[in-house]
Amino acid sequence: MKQLFIFLFAIIAVFSASAQSATTTLDGTNSGVTGGITGTAKIVSYAWTVTNPPAPITFSAATSVTTDVTFTKAGTYNIVLTVTDNLGQTATATQTVIVYDKQVPHAVITGVTQVYLK
Repeated sequence: MKQLFIFLFAIIAVFSASAQSATTTLDGTNSGVTGGITGTAKIVSYAWTVTNPPAPITFSAATSVTTDVTFTKAGTYNIVLTVTDNLGQTATATQTVIVYDKQVPHAVITGVTQVYLK
């Protein structure tokens, strides 16, 4: 009698975005493989892409777990992370990043300010 072993795996793609300026850090370290025997399946590749951008963008490391992306134009960008495990399974995660034009500085007046001209 032969024994049949079934190992169920689920590959998960997850990422976060940390925006500080026109350059944003994307982090896919929370992606992983669940189920099956621990250590059997693991993520072996990451691929960062963008779909239908209003302007081209640049990834600093498009095949790394983390990357910086630089935006040059305001608009809505759909960033996609695709992860692949050593068994050939893939998963994707998509997040929308909205980039706004620079804000014009403005003054808020509270009370009376006296200015003396020379």
